[in-house]
Amino acid sequence: MKSGEKINDCGIVTKNYCRRKCLHRSRYPKCDAQTKSDEVNAAKDWIKHRFWERKTINCNRSSYGLKHDMESETGIYVSNGSFIEAAMLLGYRMKPDYPNCFFNMSIKTKRNKRYWARN
Repeated sequence: MKSGEKINDCGIVTKNYCRRKCLHRSRYPKCDAQTKSDEVNAAKDWIKHRFWERKTINCNRSSYGLKHDMESETGIYVSNGSFIEAAMLLGYRMKPDYPNCFFNMSIKTKRNKRYWARN
């Protein structure tokens, strides 16, 4: 990440972006460290199960869309920031699109030969 950027519940933010876009979030309860840790671990497990690394950044689906896919598939809520942090901890590269980002992720499908080679 570039200097001046950080990850919060919204996603990747800069000081100015967070001031403009996230002020309304002050009325929502902040998640504690344990909840955030649980979200990150759940996202890491789902990412490991569903994706593998590719050479280039995949701009077809942002972190926000992927987090919603995870929520609908597992029923577990994760914030955009927790999803981004989980992917970064797993070693995926990212391209910011504030507050979301794109990753070098490729989805595992049954038609994909690489999926069957690893399983």
